[in-house]
Amino acid sequence: MNSFIVYLTIIFFNISALSAKTIHLFVVGDTHDRKIGYSVKKDCENVIKSFSYIAELCDVRIHVTKLTASNHKLTYNHLSRHIKKAHISRHDVIVFYFGGHGKRDPHTRLIWPSMQFSKKDFFDSTLIIEKLFKKRAALTLILIDCCNKGSIMVRGIENISSLQPLPQKNAQIKKNCRELFFNSCGVVIASAAQPGEVAICWTTGGFFTNSSLNILFRRLQSPSPQWESIVEEIKKSCHEESVELHKKLVETYPKQFFPPPQTPQYALLLGEKMKKVREYIHHIRHFCLYRKETQNPKDLPLGDPRFDESILNLIRFKMEIVD
Repeated sequence: MNSFIVYLTIIFFNISALSAKTIHLFVVGDTHDRKIGYSVKKDCENVIKSFSYIAELCDVRIHVTKLTASNHKLTYNHLSRHIKKAHISRHDVIVFYFGGHGKRDPHTRLIWPSMQFSKKDFFDSTLIIEKLFKKRAALTLILIDCCNKGSIMVRGIENISSLQPLPQKNAQIKKNCRELFFNSCGVVIASAAQPGEVAICWTTGGFFTNSSLNILFRRLQSPSPQWESIVEEIKKSCHEESVELHKKLVETYPKQFFPPPQTPQYALLLGEKMKKVREYIHHIRHFCLYRKETQNPKDLPLGDPRFDESILNLIRFKMEIVD
């Protein structure tokens, strides 16, 4: 009898463990780069600290996968293996963060940058986006802090952007956090710069990363935070900080050329329609990720009654395509 009770207890524990909600955090960054390594290291630390705190607020587990140059595992293949073997349920949340160098393929019309995984190797962000999308988590949040042109991340001359202290725990912020992360369904993608722009960082971290985390926690303390308004505020805040820096640099060094201010870009698709979108991931891949010659929304198979219009809305949000 006692053995049977123990057996049932073990089964119950295993079922509970499998059904427990989890935040799967993937943090990727070149922390040993001689120009921006210190900033990237700070960003990676802040991202892990911030989402670990969010997991506490939501009363869920967090599984952190950290790939940096410091542990010699910053390769595309290594990241792909980690994503592939991750046990992610349809109730879980995926958060992917990349910080480091980036560039833009001059022959592509895709708006997302290529991420640098080594000194010579750059990989199209959409390859990672697709791998994460296929894991079918309830919510997938992707943050990419790198340049979106053939340049390097620009380091500032003074600190005007930094991560604010994490807010105090209370019933309201816990409720908002659970609503935002575990009562939302879909994909949110944001990158630091639009095509042709550079991303700016300081010793305290990148403009985009700090703006994203600061605004996220600020909105978690306000009534009914929504992803749509959060990403819009991140875009505005980061751009305004970048404009302020640009003015200071021009005034200080009038004879030098400085890149234009950065403006983050984002794509989001949220709501109950995500199920149908996942069923048509082959359309998204074909028409958005790799079809570079005629990426026209009019070419989509809208005559198919099973084809959900939210896929077209995904493209209208500029998930992949430059106008």
